Amino acid sequence: VLKTHAALAAAIEASVAVKLAYQKADGTFGHYTLQPHAILIDRYWDYLLAIDQNETKRSPVKTFRLDRIRQTTPLLRERFVKSAEIIADIGSAKSIYHFTQGVYRTVTLEISEELAESFRSITYFPFQEFTGFVNGRLRITTKIKRPEEILPDIKMLIPHIRIIDAPEIEAALARELRAYLDQSLS
Repeated sequence: VLKTHAALAAAIEASVAVKLAYQKADGTFGHYTLQPHAILIDRYWDYLLAIDQNETKRSPVKTFRLDRIRQTTPLLRERFVKSAEIIADIGSAKSIYHFTQGVYRTVTLEISEELAESFRSITYFPFQEFTGFVNGRLRITTKIKRPEEILPDIKMLIPHIRIIDAPEIEAALARELRAYLDQSLS
């Protein structure tokens, strides 16, 4: 990962396009020609933020987890001008998911009494807002584009957190916990 980090940092600094071999979450590989703009650090992973020169169906702005990049080739003859809009957007982004396609939706969570004070003093989720107390539990909302934004934190906070209004996130959590238990018990 450090070698990849260094090669990408050099390409970003020089405004040079790169070719990447990237292993997707499902294990398949994609090959991309990109204009790298920045390396962003999220709570759990480091990401490359880049423009995909060949994207025609969705947003050309993409994020790539650095640990999934299998090969980086700088294209020294392909220089580009960084997008001023993307550079400005980096400063206002509250989450790596700001750059992914999709629309924000609000999710409501309840926090146990034991963790309520912690949630009042620390921002666990980028768009976290307090909405009050229900039966002694702190109720908060946050905005997400994809369940992966909050699933790691929810798993870490079990049994002190409850999902109120997002059945698809509850289902994803149940699948992940079932897979973990099946793997652990076999």
